[in-house]
Amino acid sequence: MRVSILTATGAWGGAEVHALNLAEVLKNRRHEVTIVELGHFVYDDHVGHSRGIQVIHVGLPKSLEKLTFGESFKLLKGLISDVVVFEKGELDTANWRFDAAARICSKRYISIEQLICAVMPPRVSRSHLGGFLPGFGLWWYRTFWNRYARSLGPHSIVCVSEAVRSRLVNDYDFSPQKTITIHNGIHTSKFRPDPELRAAARRTWGIPNEDMVLGAVGRLAPVKAYDFAIAAFKELKSRIRDRSLWLVLVGDGPSRTELEGLVKENGLQDSVKFPGSTERPWEIYPGFDVFVMPSLLEGLPHALLEAMASECVPIATAVGGIPEIIANPSMGWLVSDRDQEGFLSAMKQAVGCPSEQLVEMGRRARERVISHFDAKGLFDRLADLIEFGIVNRGGSVTDGRMFKAIGERH
Repeated sequence: MRVSILTATGAWGGAEVHALNLAEVLKNRRHEVTIVELGHFVYDDHVGHSRGIQVIHVGLPKSLEKLTFGESFKLLKGLISDVVVFEKGELDTANWRFDAAARICSKRYISIEQLICAVMPPRVSRSHLGGFLPGFGLWWYRTFWNRYARSLGPHSIVCVSEAVRSRLVNDYDFSPQKTITIHNGIHTSKFRPDPELRAAARRTWGIPNEDMVLGAVGRLAPVKAYDFAIAAFKELKSRIRDRSLWLVLVGDGPSRTELEGLVKENGLQDSVKFPGSTERPWEIYPGFDVFVMPSLLEGLPHALLEAMASECVPIATAVGGIPEIIANPSMGWLVSDRDQEGFLSAMKQAVGCPSEQLVEMGRRARERVISHFDAKGLFDRLADLIEFGIVNRGGSVTDGRMFKAIGERH
């Protein structure tokens, strides 16, 4: 079977990791797999020839969201695919005309929704001609239709968290029968605690092994709200003076210069580090004691799963599918988004925890990931869906016969 996995984001992140892991699973099942980059080049440094996965780059005549049906059809028809899988960074990526072309050009078309969609805004209308004519709120209907229409093209819509699925079904009338949750998963044998990697990471950063490190791994972009973490860390340092505390932000992105300026402005140069991006994150997480994720928007973040599998104790905002990962307070802290005092309070509690308690929380965090988010079972479910058909009312896969269930309705 020939499978094309489409990607359209401009930087390496969770959706790209997910696409690569899926490609490897399908390749191991003896399918011919191609990763198709639409208008961007991010996979060259991550896919070796030995993996047997082809990567092709497709230039776009205009932005993906503005493609006509004809342009989309011409682009997708050239792929000659049995199955097209679209790894979407967000619901609004591309348009309904692209979805229609993908469905026509393949035997099966599946979209994967990685981020929770925005809430539908209230239906209000403006008046015209100085209030003489009332408006009809056509913008609201246009916004709703453009998002609802994304449910029509795919045979199946895979959501990486139940929060993502619930938003699509409840706010945008996506069909519950073809919308299914299959969580992101990670390789827990790769992401694990390791004393030697911990020591090596801290040597690289110039941080003593006994100091407390709060850290993050991710794209330095506004949606990740690392400015929020820096502000909370400054306050934490001012309140706790009897411990050596560090904040390590691993990654790169458009906000890096701004964040470095914020650190300098607040006099934190000696305790906040920016090591840059890494292609070997499993060597980084063991260097952290606490993992911080102050994000404003997430689906089901790989970085949080990777950190918890490495026994880092998480502090994260309760957005998207994050509450589905941090299931109870015994393994970490959930904080409302933009709640700086709450985030600071969680940081203080983490720093004040006896070392034995923090170790136990990290152990529970890893157990949670192993039991619910291990890559093998989750990607096998997704591969089953790609091979066998659509999701029926019971959340199982069928192509005229009954195959095993691939997902649970929560």
